Formats: sequence, C-alpha cells, structure tokens
Amino acid sequence: MTLAITVNNADYSENSIGWEAPTTLQPTTALFAMNGASGIKNLASSRRQPTTISGSPTFTPGVAGASLPFETLGANASLETYQIFPQKLTIMSLINLGAGQSTIIGMHDINSAALILGQRPTLLNNWLVCGGGADQITENVDNLVTGTWQIHMWQCDISTKSPALTYKNYTTGASGTSSGTFSQVYDPTQTFVLGGASDTAANSTYQAAVHLFWDDLLGADDLASSVAWLRQYAASYGVTA
Repeated sequence: MTLAITVNNADYSENSIGWEAPTTLQPTTALFAMNGASGIKNLASSRRQPTTISGSPTFTPGVAGASLPFETLGANASLETYQIFPQKLTIMSLINLGAGQSTIIGMHDINSAALILGQRPTLLNNWLVCGGGADQITENVDNLVTGTWQIHMWQCDISTKSPALTYKNYTTGASGTSSGTFSQVYDPTQTFVLGGASDTAANSTYQAAVHLFWDDLLGADDLASSVAWLRQYAASYGVTA
C-alpha cells in the first residue's frame, strides 16, 4: 500500500509537479523515497531528479502502518542532488543512521565552499569549509544515537564574514551552534551529494527517507511546522521520529 503525499486532496506522490510544504517558503529540493516508484525522487516543482554518482543505491519499499520506504546510501552508493549550496541554507532530514563512517550529505570537493555532514562514527561531524580550508567551522555532536528514525536539521549562513553553522536533532534533543570569522563572503557553486563515506566499510551506510533543502534560514514557526509534518508522515508508516 502506497502512502500518498498530499495537500488539499491533490496527490503529488508519483510526480514532480510540486509537493507543497507546510512552510511559508517552499523547499528548493524535496527528496522523498517513493513507495510506488523505486528510489528517491525530487517532488519540488520543476527541479531535476537525483542521479547515481557511484555504487548501486538500494531501495526498500515501505508498508503503511509498519515501515518507512527508504534508500540505503553511504559507502555503497551516492546520489547527485543538483541542489546548489546557497549562502543561506536550511536542511531537514528524516534518516536512520547506522554504524561506520557514512557521509550523510557532502560536496564533491572543498576547494571553494563546501558543507560536509558525516558520521564519524559515534559523533556527527558537521563541517563547513571554505577557501580550500582557509576558513572553516566545525560543529561536532557527540553521543550519536543510531538505529532509529530521527529528524535532523542543519542551518548554515555564509552570506556574511561572520558565518554560523547550526545543528539540531528534533528526536533526541541534541543540538549545537558554532560561529566564526571568515576572510571573505563566499558564493558557492557546488551541488550537494547524498551518501558516500570516509571509508569503504560495508556498514558505513545510512537509510534516507526524506531530505528537504531550503535556500534560506527557516524561522522557528516554519521549523516547527516541518517537524510536525515529518512526524505525521513517519507515523503514517507506524514510525516514531
């Protein structure tokens, strides 16, 4: 049985004509593991579909009231999102982390401006690096909980020489913010990659159900609305997040 991703009785679950988020600003990229169509699809209006960069992504269908559909990414596979790293960014993800050293979200290289969000392996290593390493911020979160579905949020602002990087886990309550002083304002041109790993271990993978990207910093109300929607979405599959 397939859960429809709906708004106002319109079903957007099998196409890309535009999933409508419960926020004042619509996501520029809305990636969902689709139950009726194998793999992760972008439901943001008029956006490109993700493609495989390496490996063979493994798709697991969901069961309404019992289990979420998801794509297994990490050392076994990585996907190109075609989402360019904006100067102001919010990411909201519904994911299940495993063991090992998977890269949840990363970039092709760090020569200009990059954001790397990775598991290393019992902490979450959130790393903003610009100018090939000349300017960087690290926000590590310890005591990472694995093996359950959780809602993670990242916000990054490099539109200023005083940038900030914020992480919050709405499931476990873990959070952290780091700021810095950069030598210049960077204007990234790279796109985000899902998956990959800092090693080739078979257990360096994670399960991705939803990845949402906004090209701005969502406020408290919009963040709360997104979290509530993701929890409701997970609950329809019998999952607590």
